[in-house]
Amino acid sequence: MSQLSSRNLQVLGSIIEEYINTAAPVGSKAVAGHSCLGLSPATIRNCMAELTELGLLEQPHTSAGRVPTNRAFRIYIDSLLTLRPLESHTATSISDLMYNDDLEINEVFRRAAGIVAEHCHQVSMLLTPRPQSSRWSCIGFAPAGKRKVMAMLALEGGQVETRMLDTESDYSADELINFGNYLNAHFKGMTLLAARQALAEELSCVERRLENIFQQALALAAQTINSVKEERKLFVDGTSSIFEQAEFASLESAREIFVFLEERNRLLELLDATLSSPSVQVSFYDQNNDLPGCSIVSSAYGAPHTEGGVVSILGPSRMNYSQVMPVITCISDALTRILQARA
Repeated sequence: MSQLSSRNLQVLGSIIEEYINTAAPVGSKAVAGHSCLGLSPATIRNCMAELTELGLLEQPHTSAGRVPTNRAFRIYIDSLLTLRPLESHTATSISDLMYNDDLEINEVFRRAAGIVAEHCHQVSMLLTPRPQSSRWSCIGFAPAGKRKVMAMLALEGGQVETRMLDTESDYSADELINFGNYLNAHFKGMTLLAARQALAEELSCVERRLENIFQQALALAAQTINSVKEERKLFVDGTSSIFEQAEFASLESAREIFVFLEERNRLLELLDATLSSPSVQVSFYDQNNDLPGCSIVSSAYGAPHTEGGVVSILGPSRMNYSQVMPVITCISDALTRILQARA
């Protein structure tokens, strides 16, 4: 920020770090005593007055110290914060918990949300990739009773969708195996959206004379894919940490956060906005937003050429970013590698 001198920038960083640790307004004596700036309280008071005029500090009460504004936190993250990768034993511990080929992919997502909440001591939110952007890996069918077929559609990344289908005829196990072989040869690797369109075109094509067996295979596949909802899954963990934050000590402030977490559409809108960011993104919210005094730290993940998901934490603006941002990066990178390995 061109208006900030080097000294003011250093003082701002010290104020923010003190505020993160204490959750209380910061005075000049605290900055002088706890920082390594070598400045007198009087000099620091002058700097604080200048920072207040610039809209980077606020004075909650007449005789109180100062608290950083969201603009100050943005400068801190963009210009002052130094991030270090997680210690190797912590990163290894996280990997061991998540890399398990026996886990269904939604259980991996649920476990990841729990790990984020545990390590960051904040509310974690994990939005899964949109099913229609996932790619067809394998489809199979099995007899399930009179005029019923069990369909199993495996998507890249390890997600498996199972559906019980009603059919007009009974099919033998061999016929259903042939259906699956035919469909996988033609549609494997397509996104579900592209496969749905291709199946509809094949079924509506009157010029091509398809053998009856293939028409039946296409019909079963279309029935299976059309039943897969586009709705994404959202895993939330660590809500009890809300009560550990000084900002949400009152029941009313805590209630506002819980109400927000229950409104899925608003959450999805916030998290979707971070999908295009190539790195960890921090969003701040003030009194004009749904989450006054809060910030959301997010990182997108996913396999290449598909619309991925987002892993995030929600907490007070003064959260310890040097602690939480490396965790978010570690989890999002791990999820990306897991989805790629299962593709």
